[in-house]
Amino acid sequence: MDFYEPRRGLMITSINSVFAREVYDEFYFAGEMHDFWEMVYCRSGSCFVSEDGRVYEISNGQAVFHKPMEFHRLWARRGETAQLIIISFSCAESRFIDVLGNGVFSLDTVLCHELCEVFEQLCSTFDCSVYPVGKADSSAAAEMSVLLRTELIFLAIVTEINPGHTQLRSIGAQNYKRILNVMKTRIDENLSVEEIAEQCFLSTSNLKKTFRRYAGCGVKEHYNKLRMIRAAELLKRGMRVSDVSGKMNFSSSNYFSGSFKREFGVSPAQYVAKSVWNRDK
Repeated sequence: MDFYEPRRGLMITSINSVFAREVYDEFYFAGEMHDFWEMVYCRSGSCFVSEDGRVYEISNGQAVFHKPMEFHRLWARRGETAQLIIISFSCAESRFIDVLGNGVFSLDTVLCHELCEVFEQLCSTFDCSVYPVGKADSSAAAEMSVLLRTELIFLAIVTEINPGHTQLRSIGAQNYKRILNVMKTRIDENLSVEEIAEQCFLSTSNLKKTFRRYAGCGVKEHYNKLRMIRAAELLKRGMRVSDVSGKMNFSSSNYFSGSFKREFGVSPAQYVAKSVWNRDK
């Protein structure tokens, strides 16, 4: 007899960090990217968040989810304070989880209450004082219970709420989006800061000022990071170091290898070997 096997639309495989944060009075978080998901929920007040080229303002009862390898940061307006809950997690790929990266979600009172309760339960179940989250004295049943409860809340957000694409439309936010688009579409070309500015129809000084405001780092610094991530993807696909170096317009394989090691802490060959080992485990 063939039994119907329903698919799990969303399955969390690990909780990576859980913490609360208060941001206020022009606080700036420099920004980061990582290979797992992150939820930023605003319990009260308001703040700004950016992810890739999109810039949002979130206020109490709203949440935004950052996708894996999506550069994101947050900051507060002068005189404003925001109480935030931040949970990062890894999960299996699915059409449900992809929806979470589509904008700002406004939670109703019930979901807000549920989410705050789950936050407290996560903090009491795991050791959230360390990164990544560690094991506490809780039983396996308690760990599974809070994971399932977290999944249910995320599924409720996906199925019950239509995300709002309330991006900021200021000139600065639009210029920032344009800058990132140039970086991504011309990632193989090793553009200079001046060339990026020219492609964006901005002066070099305006480019630098705009990018640091929304990204919290330098133009070349972020462009080089994106290029290294792209190079790592090509290496994982089996491309040789010399071919990656040529495709990415580095002056030599040695220069590429040195840049790669400064970014990832290992040589391209070590990175490939580690990737193969992890894949075959």
